[in-house]
Amino acid sequence: MRRRPRISTGGGDDGTTLHPDMKRRVSKAHPDIALVGLLDELGSALGLARTLLRPEAEELDSELLTLQQWLLNVPPMLFSPPPSQRGSTAPSLAEMTERVEAWALALEERLPRLEHFTVSGETAGSAALHVARCVARRAETEVVRLHGASPPWRDLVRFLNRLADLLFLSARWEPLAGKGPGRSNRTAARS
Repeated sequence: MRRRPRISTGGGDDGTTLHPDMKRRVSKAHPDIALVGLLDELGSALGLARTLLRPEAEELDSELLTLQQWLLNVPPMLFSPPPSQRGSTAPSLAEMTERVEAWALALEERLPRLEHFTVSGETAGSAALHVARCVARRAETEVVRLHGASPPWRDLVRFLNRLADLLFLSARWEPLAGKGPGRSNRTAARS
């Protein structure tokens, strides 16, 4: 009988871990490790949002799952050889960004005009999408802080920026899913 691999190897007990480039061990406090952790947190936030969506939002659930899968491919894109050299079939950051923009435009057309600041919490799914949006913004800020906007980081900044926009629109749309066009009932007037 084959033994299953253990999740706990003890290799990180000294405060180090394998860098995402898979070539060296670095401190767990290394900025690249923190960034990968933040992208993981974003994927987890999307997963939580998926579990809280209203049943009528199945299309949104499918899009969020795709985004989670894409986020798993981002660290190898940034720290490994180009896709052509590693046989990856994952879309590039530019392709992901184009698709996110298309989703956002399609969603925006289905929403009523925004006339007030939105307040998170109309539904559990909408609130969770707002939390995911905040994590995406924090990840975007962290990428800029650590790496600026030079390639390939510029593509990641652009993707995260568009993703945060999509999550904002998704959070507005989720309470309306299945109800047709309409207005959200929890808004705060601009002061």
